[in-house]
Amino acid sequence: MSDGEYSKVKGYIYIALATVLFSTMEIGLKYTSKDFNPMQLTMIRFLFGGIALSPFALMKLRKDNQRVSGKNLAKLVLIAFIGIFLGMNIFQMAVIYTNASVVSVLFSTNTIFVTILAVPILGEAIERKTIFALGFQIAGVLAIIQPWDAHISVMGAVLSLCSALAFAIYGVLGKEQSQKYGGIVTTCICSLAAAVQMFIYMCLSHIDGIADFMRGIGLDSFAEVPFIKGLGMDTIPGLLYVSIIVTGCGYLCYFLAMEHCEAQTVSLVFFFKPILAPILAVLLIDEIIPLNMMVGIILILIGSIVSIVSDKFTKNKKQL
Repeated sequence: MSDGEYSKVKGYIYIALATVLFSTMEIGLKYTSKDFNPMQLTMIRFLFGGIALSPFALMKLRKDNQRVSGKNLAKLVLIAFIGIFLGMNIFQMAVIYTNASVVSVLFSTNTIFVTILAVPILGEAIERKTIFALGFQIAGVLAIIQPWDAHISVMGAVLSLCSALAFAIYGVLGKEQSQKYGGIVTTCICSLAAAVQMFIYMCLSHIDGIADFMRGIGLDSFAEVPFIKGLGMDTIPGLLYVSIIVTGCGYLCYFLAMEHCEAQTVSLVFFFKPILAPILAVLLIDEIIPLNMMVGIILILIGSIVSIVSDKFTKNKKQL
């Protein structure tokens, strides 16, 4: 196995790990989210996740004899603001305006945005097999979510697409930084930066004018965001799991995969997730997989196999 092939295999392993971890998010949140405000929970997730990764990020920098320059630190803070602060919170706003199923399927378009943005920013090419694979995967997500059965709000749809675009920018620009400093450092700094940004907003949300404005536009959960509400011995285990394991380790694997694979390939995590999440729900909390979900899983698998196998075929053809 050549060094390039070994690197690809490592990338696929990280993609698989990220998918598994992200797919357990809903199960973890099932036991914790009801006790917290959405932004409060997001802030705690990224704060704890970033803190847990800090020692490893420092060891990585010392090992490579590196320091994060002020210019690159500013870039990472901006990336965190776009992808986590804006992306995550716009996603939550979208859920307020329309059904969660619609938001989920529209958010999956971040893979399309990644494919487009990776061309000018990272110099990646859009191949026919990528478009073909995306077609199957989008069809699979649509079969699972079935947004045509839901009333679609224009505002909800726009916010969902904005969230998807923000996260796509986060992934593409994050890949650029992870190639410089590694996935651990990139994930750690972005997580902590986003947590600080959300904490600042949480403080501002208690100002009467801001709180009244948010309530006036129907975003009550963004007004007077609590700091410690819900924290207790019964919620801490689940909170630590979604913070350190899912958020910290999940995004770490995501950016480690970026070091070994193209951004377009890594973004497939968000197509694999609809496959694994329901399967884990069946195994862990006895949920049932309906027929439409089975069809969706098969379509997503076909698209993923097309993407990976055709990539391998192309490499073998070049070697010949």
